[in-house]
Amino acid sequence: MEVAREGHTAHGGDTFLGGWTWTAVIAVAAVVVSAVIARVGWRKRAFDKMATQLQPFHDRLRAVEREMETLEAKETVTRSHFATLDTLRSQLQDDARRWPEALEGVDGLIEKYIAALSEERQRRLWPWRVSKKVGLTLKRCDIAAELRTRLTAAKEWTERRLTR
Repeated sequence: MEVAREGHTAHGGDTFLGGWTWTAVIAVAAVVVSAVIARVGWRKRAFDKMATQLQPFHDRLRAVEREMETLEAKETVTRSHFATLDTLRSQLQDDARRWPEALEGVDGLIEKYIAALSEERQRRLWPWRVSKKVGLTLKRCDIAAELRTRLTAAKEWTERRLTR
């Protein structure tokens, strides 16, 4: 028994300190580090892909706001003045198919805004029709306010996804 004990301690006794165990620990650590690096790389590529898709959408939302400001500044508007806004609206319809949660009802509001602004700016101000003109202006202002609120919410939605 004494000889067996001496033989055991002569070969190192502690199996964890043997060469194959350290190799296994290093191999497991390498696999874990590789998995973490792969995950980080995958997330970065996914973010870059999402940012590439969302940036034009975000730019279109800003363009709608700028176009609204341009139209609001005009004294009179015709149907041809709405060409840019119509183009942006059709592009936003495509975006709404991709991200419906971001663009709830924006398309319909743009259409209502175009109709309200067109009707208001085409009416002449007759003294006996001032209340009608005021009513049209208030309607347009309400629609514009709701549209701006929804555009702001959509921009915040995209900004949350564009920041890391």
